[in-house]
Amino acid sequence: MTDVRRPNFFIVGAGKSGTTALYAYLRAHPRVFVSSIKEPRFFADDMPGLMNRVASRDEYLALFGAATHDHLAVGEASPQYLYSRTAIRNIHEFDSGARLIVMLRSPIDIAHAAHMECLYWGVEYECDFERAWRLQHLRKKGRRIPRSCTQPTVLLWEDMARLGEQVARLLETFPREQVHFIAFDEFVADTAASYREALSFLGVPDDGRRAFPPVNESKRNRFELLGRSLLNPPGVFAPLRRLALRTPVVSHAWNALVRLNTAPARRAPLRPAFARELADVFREDVKLLSRLVGRDFTHWLDR
Repeated sequence: MTDVRRPNFFIVGAGKSGTTALYAYLRAHPRVFVSSIKEPRFFADDMPGLMNRVASRDEYLALFGAATHDHLAVGEASPQYLYSRTAIRNIHEFDSGARLIVMLRSPIDIAHAAHMECLYWGVEYECDFERAWRLQHLRKKGRRIPRSCTQPTVLLWEDMARLGEQVARLLETFPREQVHFIAFDEFVADTAASYREALSFLGVPDDGRRAFPPVNESKRNRFELLGRSLLNPPGVFAPLRRLALRTPVVSHAWNALVRLNTAPARRAPLRPAFARELADVFREDVKLLSRLVGRDFTHWLDR
């Protein structure tokens, strides 16, 4: 009999492309079980410094211990698996029949949003995205990396946003019929339809959900020092924070403080010349992605 306490589907793809929202909607479905930790990141073993990564197999499998035979789909959502060079292969070794939902978005928006997210989590110090973009050649050499950043690949915006290359690597490992693609702009335009398509792909009946409130929109810390202390404490305090958060009372208080210190934010507009430069950088990769998925995404680069 199949062990229901193991994940059989994974939500991967670009950060800030709807993975958290889809995870939240699926989590409320009575026939779907997803891990309480949204991004365990276990299979990305080439990125050991990812914040809050679950490194132990036993700890990872324990995340699904409450799943039952009532759950037709058991899964998790770690966007980093698509960017990782080892995660997809590791997932295939774990379960060659697994299904993958891949969230896609304009690479320009991916890079820009990822920069803002890194500012929020305190792993980036350069507040201007264009200047941060220009630092990539140094950061690939291990220079100009903030001490608070334990996984420098999260600062390599160009590599992170090359979805064509990443999807090509995925489709070399998993057959096309086990992969479902969702474009962020379509997800936003008709969330209900995208949700129902995801349920169908997972073999789960529609639960009749009609409300799809926004989830995980762009944000900033009201007080930077407090935000860094809560989200990315320095040195020895990081593992202590992780241990403390396993205590329900501490976790509840921590989450309340994070919510109070978090405010909505808008990304600063890009200089038109810089936006066109980024479009040229990603043009061939977007064409590759379009061929692989069988849909035209070149409009993403219209700036």
